[in-house]
Amino acid sequence: MNAEIPDKVIAYNIYTNGVKLGVTGKVDTPEFKMKTSTMSGAGVGGEIEVPTLGQWEKTEHEIPLTLLGEDLAELLQQGMDVQLIYRGATQCALKSGGFATKQLRIVEGGIVKGFKGGSLEAGSQMEASVTLETVRYKMENAGEELIAIDKLNNIYRVKGKDMLAELNKMI
Repeated sequence: MNAEIPDKVIAYNIYTNGVKLGVTGKVDTPEFKMKTSTMSGAGVGGEIEVPTLGQWEKTEHEIPLTLLGEDLAELLQQGMDVQLIYRGATQCALKSGGFATKQLRIVEGGIVKGFKGGSLEAGSQMEASVTLETVRYKMENAGEELIAIDKLNNIYRVKGKDMLAELNKMI
């Protein structure tokens, strides 16, 4: 039984090439969806959308920026090999009482697909953004790898378990 109850992200920063980015207050992480096909036929009571192990749909990810400036230029310069590192502190409630903090670390690698300059309004953020095609992703909690996906190297691990090990033995 887990002795902790996940609570919240206390604070976070995002870095690229060691430079802290000025992102807005909230950043969504990429959404990964496996490619699917429809299974139907004799012995099946209808249609079922079945995922294809290790095959991922395109993973477009928009990174919001506070202003159009150096942060945007830094990402655009990297072009085909952008690497973002998210570092955060999370809080969990302990069932024994009190709270604990842990480090959350996400590494995202990808390709710049485009950018949005945002808008100009006195006293407001520009809400600029860069759009990436995410090809690599790793999430760690307190130093333990939870998820690793690398589309270019056919890697898919969950809690250190190689989810493609059997498949790769066959090919």
